Amino acid sequence: MKKALIWFGMLAVVAGSAFAQDDPAKIKAKMAADKALSKAQADIQDREQKKRVQALAEEINAIKLKVLEATLEKVVSQVLTLSKNAQLGLIGTNVKNAPYSAEAITEARQVLADGTRIEQRHSYKIYRDSQGRLRRESESGMEVWIIDPVASASYVLDVQNQIAKTAPLWVPLDNTGERAFVKQEGARDEQIIVPIDKPKSLERTTRINSLGRQIIEGVEAEGRETIETINVGTIGNDRPIIITSESWYSLGLRLQVMTRHYDPRTGESTFRLSGLRRDEPAPDLFRVPANYRIVSGK
Repeated sequence: MKKALIWFGMLAVVAGSAFAQDDPAKIKAKMAADKALSKAQADIQDREQKKRVQALAEEINAIKLKVLEATLEKVVSQVLTLSKNAQLGLIGTNVKNAPYSAEAITEARQVLADGTRIEQRHSYKIYRDSQGRLRRESESGMEVWIIDPVASASYVLDVQNQIAKTAPLWVPLDNTGERAFVKQEGARDEQIIVPIDKPKSLERTTRINSLGRQIIEGVEAEGRETIETINVGTIGNDRPIIITSESWYSLGLRLQVMTRHYDPRTGESTFRLSGLRRDEPAPDLFRVPANYRIVSGK
């Protein structure tokens, strides 16, 4: 044991002497190298952390973009559906003493990125009498809608099978433009408010211009142009997106006689009344034929 202690002591003396005699420059270089290594390791960790943060931010932005696109698609669908129904006389205030009949024509044109052109055209026949009752016939003539606010009744006629399905009567809650409606259940005058989701505010600007008045299909109409600009970055767009809408409203008939909507994302759509007549339609157009079977449409 004593010899072992002596041996270890001699080793310690030799090691200490070697360390003391080591070159100070080597010691300094070693310390600098250790410091540089520690800094490099820290830089690598920092870069990896930044990459993770950036990847997470990109993932969050992608989710936000999808949510905005889905919201915008839903809003556009709701607006187009409501606009189309309003134009065709399926919803609106009960307008009396302004009879008319016409063909309603809707057209859509879109050019895809590869140059493919898509064009669609649909038409309907529209009638309204002096009491405000409405009739709409599909292009094929096989389906007819009758809306009778006087009798608080509405029907969808299946011409081929001679069946009349009852339907709820829809009228606006008010004339403020709010897209909420009151559902009247027949003569019971029950009212159920059915709201439609409002979109979250998007970063856009709107400008409205008057287009004056002009004669369209024999009636005087007042024109209005709406220009909407979706600002850069709102939905991931690198340039402003400009959407234009043009509408011509007849004060005498209290309805739209022509509209045009252009969105660079979806193309152009137009609506117009053709062959407009202002005489009284035949009363039978607003009645369910006697040989039809009436069933509940609920």
